Amino acid sequence: MSRFGLLLLIISGLMANASDVFDHEIKGYPSNLRNCDPVANELAQKFLDAAKVEIYWAKGSKISETECNIKLSYIANERLNLPATVDRDSLSAVEWKGLYPTYADCEKSLEVEKTLFVQETGLSPWISYCGVQRSYTGKTSYYPVIEAVGKPIKQFFGSGSTVGGTPLIGWEQALKEIKQGAEARGIAVASVSGFSVGVAFEVRMRFYTKERNWLINEKFGKFTEPSACESQVDYIKSTFSKVQVPPIAALCAKDYEGFTLNIVNLTPDIIKSKPLWERVDPKTYTSLTDCLSQIGETEKVYTEKFNKKVMVGFCFNSSPDTFQVMLLEDSFRP
Repeated sequence: MSRFGLLLLIISGLMANASDVFDHEIKGYPSNLRNCDPVANELAQKFLDAAKVEIYWAKGSKISETECNIKLSYIANERLNLPATVDRDSLSAVEWKGLYPTYADCEKSLEVEKTLFVQETGLSPWISYCGVQRSYTGKTSYYPVIEAVGKPIKQFFGSGSTVGGTPLIGWEQALKEIKQGAEARGIAVASVSGFSVGVAFEVRMRFYTKERNWLINEKFGKFTEPSACESQVDYIKSTFSKVQVPPIAALCAKDYEGFTLNIVNLTPDIIKSKPLWERVDPKTYTSLTDCLSQIGETEKVYTEKFNKKVMVGFCFNSSPDTFQVMLLEDSFRP
């Protein structure tokens, strides 16, 4: 072998054995001990068994009477993939945490969450516990933390969106429909929750998918009477099965604008995707019945003239006494 070949072999060997030191933090781990270092050592051993890497050091710091922050430092060729039920890629990850009002409520859900985690990621957790979320007002709530080592089949994400004001069917039923709609799309939902934001309502969903998805809501049309809005929801829902990427829910809600139709969607990669485009037909009708009778023809003319696919058409109040047809263009289909 030439000196040049020998040199390449040595360099290749050095590169193959190259390693670095990486840190990993476990926040808010429950412990009543006054010193967190024994907890850090215990978790370091669990991490070593799961990740098969050398632990460089482990350190714990007390952050409350019942919590420790643990820092582990490990040696590896590259940073490990550590999928968890904390959306680390979300700018508002902290907002997805406070799910349960008590620690006991969180503990009850932990086994169910672990089962779903294993099912969707294909990985066995090396750690699981209930973390504490404290709001700026001092209110505490709890959230499940489950973490594994390896490349997951699906990843955990959290996303939320403001949905109108108050759904006419009530929030318990609205959240149920959003969850069912997402599951019909093949989304594994860990939880759907909500809270009031002034006159609006924020929906938060925690779920598993292969790629980043975002929960979004768009409001369409205005209605002077709630019955006019509600009468069209079933028809709109029936069209969802006809499109390639169906929305997950259609809801009528009351907010500061009156009554509006809200379409809740789960959009793959919000940066690359398009929203639902609305097109309003200029013709007006003096009754809801007359307007509804013209939706089919309006969709046909629009499709033929502009070569655009329509997801659904419906009627809204263009004034207190008149109606117009609104078409929602199915921009998710080529």
